[in-house]
Amino acid sequence: MKVSKEEMKKAGIDLAYRDFCAHLLIPLNECRRKSFFLPWKCGDERHVYEKCQYEECVFRCCCFLLSMLLLFFSRVYLSSLMKERAFRVSFDVCFSPEREREKRGTFSRLAN
Repeated sequence: MKVSKEEMKKAGIDLAYRDFCAHLLIPLNECRRKSFFLPWKCGDERHVYEKCQYEECVFRCCCFLLSMLLLFFSRVYLSSLMKERAFRVSFDVCFSPEREREKRGTFSRLAN
Protein backbone atom coordinates (compact mmCIF):
# COMPACT_ATOMS: atom_id res chain seq x y z
CA MET A 1 0.00 0.00 0.00
CA LYS A 2 1.27 3.43 -0.91
CA VAL A 3 -0.56 5.24 1.89
CA SER A 4 -0.21 4.54 5.60
CA LYS A 5 -3.14 3.93 7.93
CA GLU A 6 -2.52 7.25 9.65
CA GLU A 7 -2.69 9.16 6.36
CA MET A 8 -5.93 7.42 5.42
CA LYS A 9 -7.40 8.14 8.84
CA LYS A 10 -6.32 11.78 8.59
CA ALA A 11 -7.91 12.05 5.10
CA GLY A 12 -11.17 10.61 6.46
CA ILE A 13 -11.33 7.57 4.22
CA ASP A 14 -13.85 4.96 5.36
CA LEU A 15 -12.62 1.46 6.18
CA ALA A 16 -14.41 0.05 3.13
CA TYR A 17 -12.32 2.22 0.80
CA ARG A 18 -8.92 1.56 2.38
CA ASP A 19 -7.54 -0.62 -0.38
CA PHE A 20 -4.68 -0.48 -2.88
CA CYS A 21 -6.24 2.52 -4.63
CA ALA A 22 -6.56 4.69 -1.52
CA HIS A 23 -3.59 6.80 -2.61
CA LEU A 24 -5.73 7.97 -5.54
CA LEU A 25 -8.88 8.47 -3.50
CA ILE A 26 -7.29 11.09 -1.24
CA PRO A 27 -6.69 13.67 -4.03
CA LEU A 28 -10.06 12.79 -5.59
CA ASN A 29 -11.91 13.54 -2.34
CA GLU A 30 -9.94 16.78 -1.91
CA CYS A 31 -10.92 17.83 -5.44
CA ARG A 32 -14.56 16.92 -4.75
CA ARG A 33 -14.61 19.02 -1.59
CA LYS A 34 -13.06 22.01 -3.40
CA SER A 35 -15.58 21.80 -6.25
CA PHE A 36 -18.57 21.21 -3.93
CA PHE A 37 -19.10 17.68 -5.36
CA LEU A 38 -20.09 18.90 -8.81
CA PRO A 39 -20.34 15.79 -11.02
CA TRP A 40 -18.59 17.33 -14.05
CA LYS A 41 -15.54 18.37 -12.02
CA CYS A 42 -12.58 16.13 -11.04
CA GLY A 43 -13.05 13.89 -14.08
CA ASP A 44 -9.37 13.08 -14.48
CA GLU A 45 -8.93 12.08 -10.83
CA ARG A 46 -12.11 10.03 -10.90
CA HIS A 47 -11.04 8.26 -14.10
CA VAL A 48 -7.63 7.37 -12.64
CA TYR A 49 -9.23 6.10 -9.42
CA GLU A 50 -11.85 4.01 -11.25
CA LYS A 51 -9.18 2.55 -13.55
CA CYS A 52 -7.16 1.53 -10.50
CA GLN A 53 -10.26 -0.09 -8.99
CA TYR A 54 -10.95 -1.97 -12.23
CA GLU A 55 -7.35 -3.22 -12.51
CA GLU A 56 -7.42 -4.35 -8.87
CA CYS A 57 -10.67 -6.24 -9.48
CA VAL A 58 -9.23 -7.93 -12.58
CA PHE A 59 -6.10 -8.86 -10.63
CA ARG A 60 -8.16 -10.41 -7.81
CA CYS A 61 -10.30 -12.34 -10.30
CA CYS A 62 -7.20 -13.66 -12.07
CA CYS A 63 -5.66 -14.70 -8.77
CA PHE A 64 -8.87 -16.49 -7.82
CA LEU A 65 -9.08 -18.29 -11.16
CA LEU A 66 -5.43 -19.31 -11.02
CA SER A 67 -5.85 -20.66 -7.51
CA MET A 68 -8.92 -22.64 -8.60
CA LEU A 69 -7.03 -24.04 -11.61
CA LEU A 70 -4.12 -24.97 -9.39
CA LEU A 71 -6.46 -26.68 -6.94
CA PHE A 72 -8.26 -28.53 -9.75
CA PHE A 73 -5.09 -29.77 -11.43
CA SER A 74 -3.50 -30.74 -8.14
CA ARG A 75 -6.59 -32.85 -7.37
CA VAL A 76 -6.52 -34.39 -10.84
CA TYR A 77 -2.81 -35.15 -10.50
CA LEU A 78 -3.24 -36.62 -7.03
CA SER A 79 -6.17 -38.74 -8.11
CA SER A 80 -4.16 -40.06 -11.08
CA LEU A 81 -1.30 -40.85 -8.69
CA MET A 82 -3.68 -42.65 -6.38
CA LYS A 83 -5.13 -44.68 -9.26
CA GLU A 84 -1.63 -45.55 -10.46
CA ARG A 85 -0.57 -46.52 -6.96
CA ALA A 86 -3.73 -48.59 -6.46
CA PHE A 87 -3.04 -50.35 -9.76
CA ARG A 88 0.57 -50.91 -8.79
CA VAL A 89 -0.46 -52.32 -5.40
CA SER A 90 -3.06 -54.61 -6.96
CA PHE A 91 -0.56 -55.63 -9.64
CA ASP A 92 2.06 -56.42 -7.00
CA VAL A 93 -0.44 -58.41 -4.96
CA CYS A 94 -1.73 -60.38 -7.93
CA PHE A 95 1.68 -61.10 -9.45
CA SER A 96 3.91 -61.41 -6.43
CA PRO A 97 6.35 -64.36 -6.24
CA GLU A 98 4.42 -65.84 -3.30
CA ARG A 99 1.22 -65.72 -5.30
CA GLU A 100 2.95 -67.40 -8.26
CA ARG A 101 4.17 -70.18 -5.99
CA GLU A 102 0.66 -70.64 -4.66
CA LYS A 103 -0.72 -70.86 -8.20
CA ARG A 104 1.92 -73.40 -9.21
CA GLY A 105 1.13 -75.42 -6.15
CA THR A 106 -2.58 -75.57 -6.98
CA PHE A 107 -1.92 -76.34 -10.62
CA SER A 108 0.56 -79.05 -9.76
CA ARG A 109 -1.97 -80.60 -7.37
CA LEU A 110 -4.63 -80.52 -10.08
CA ALA A 111 -2.30 -82.11 -12.58
CA ASN A 112 -1.53 -85.03 -10.25
